[in-house]
Order: sequence, then C-alpha cells, then structure tokens
Amino acid sequence: MIEALASGVGEIPPTVRDAVLARVAPLSGPARGLLEAVSVIPQRAELWLLDALAGRGVDSLDECITSGMLVSDAAGVAFRHELARLAVEDSVGVAQKVDLHRKAIAALSKAPTIGLDMARLAHHADAAATPGQSCCSPSRRPNEPPRWVRTGRPPPSTPECSSSALR
Repeated sequence: MIEALASGVGEIPPTVRDAVLARVAPLSGPARGLLEAVSVIPQRAELWLLDALAGRGVDSLDECITSGMLVSDAAGVAFRHELARLAVEDSVGVAQKVDLHRKAIAALSKAPTIGLDMARLAHHADAAATPGQSCCSPSRRPNEPPRWVRTGRPPPSTPECSSSALR
C-alpha cells in the first residue's frame, strides 16, 4: 500500500481495490451506502454533512467504524486510509456519485459554520460537472471571475457546472 501511495500514479492497484471492496462487501446495505457518501468527501466528513448525503444511513456509522473502514473524532469521520476511500469512491456509479456531490454542494451552501468553504464547494462542483460546460456564466469574459465568486453566493448545483466555471 505504501508503494501505491508513493507512486503517485493516481490509479489504485487492483489488489488494493479488491482487498478494500472485500472488506466492504459483508457490511449492511445502509453501511455500504454511508461509506459511499463518505468517499466523495476528501479528508473529513462532518456528521451534519453526512446526514445531508446519507440520510438514515448515518444510523450505520457504528458498523462502519467497528469494521475498521472509518475512524471518528470530534470533528467528524474519515476513512482510515486514503486508498480505501479512493477504492470505494471508484466503485460508486457515475449517476450516484454526481447525486452525492450535488447533495454536498447544497449542504455546504447552507453550512452551520461561518462562511462558505469555496475550496470544498469547488471540489464538489467540479465532480458534479458535465465536461466542457459551465454553470455560472457561459458568456463571461476571459479572466473575469464567475458570477458566484463576484456575488459571494455558492455555485449552483446543476449538472452543467464544471471546473472551468470555477476558475
């Protein structure tokens, strides 16, 4: 696993992916759904955010922690290993992944913390994107910030969002 991280290739070795998914397979459906929701959130997922993404699936949090897939602290939960998160994220279907990212955008836009975390919003907007399309202002001039940056409002959570609109 260390070699896989050190290589920086970006692709998870099949043996690692298979080992991770074998650990996930015996978990209940709601627990697997919760792991899928956590997988689209890099680093740490706050419980309020998981509630927005997984709904009742959050009730399976103890099962995910007991299985060793997730770890928790006062700030939230995260995968024990980044490669495990990536393996689970890669196993999620495209439509479901886009839906999870859209839910994350909606929840983060109404975050119970002070201020918007634009980097997190941009990550989820990019992941929920339709390649080559822009969500904010398709006719904006080069080097002009998107409307959501100028107004301070979060980006719209539409399938048309793309990383080009966030630049």
